[in-house]
Amino acid sequence: MAQKLNLGNPGRWLRHVDDGQIFHHSDILAGNPKVEEVTEEEAFPERFLTKKQKARTSELDLSTDPKEVVKAKPKKKTKAALAADASRGIGKKK
Repeated sequence: MAQKLNLGNPGRWLRHVDDGQIFHHSDILAGNPKVEEVTEEEAFPERFLTKKQKARTSELDLSTDPKEVVKAKPKKKTKAALAADASRGIGKKK
């Protein structure tokens, strides 16, 4: 026989003061001094985004299309003198 989960009081949430972890409300946890009661909007802000926040897009192109990734790679080559100076001392045994 499956045991029913104890989800506490529906619609009420508790947040740990130190690490911010969210718990279902229960009388035992509510008695802990390191726990405070919060609203659902404070516990889960991603559920309550405004239309402006939902419509916001990134200024950067975040696509993973291989053609776009190739275009985004730097086209400037490193100067030979700079590369030689940067790698000086690599591979030498002491």
